[in-house]
Amino acid sequence: MKFRLGFVTNSSTASYVVLGFKIKEGEFDYAKALKNLGAEGEMDPERFWDAMCDLDCAVLYGTEDGLPSNNDHVVGKYIAHISSEDYAESVEADLSEFVKPVTDLHRKLGATTPIKLYIGAKMA
Repeated sequence: MKFRLGFVTNSSTASYVVLGFKIKEGEFDYAKALKNLGAEGEMDPERFWDAMCDLDCAVLYGTEDGLPSNNDHVVGKYIAHISSEDYAESVEADLSEFVKPVTDLHRKLGATTPIKLYIGAKMA
């Protein structure tokens, strides 16, 4: 039997490092958040998540993206995102490039959860 030490992946996973914050279903005012982002039109959760993707935000949804609960969602910025087709020995990032945009997003969305570093794997 052979053992491999280190990161092992297959074609259906991607690893990530995200600086962001949680948004819990049912505890978030999507309409107010979209208005604060300057969005117009119908205000609902689906439109909110589309807007986050349009703003080039990292968006993690529930257990499929490595979060503890399907009621948890994380919004932020990818510091690193490595799909199974990529190989990276190391990733270097200047955190100052991520702190201000995530802090601004946190304020605009009226989020109350703390900003944290999320490291994990998700389905690709």
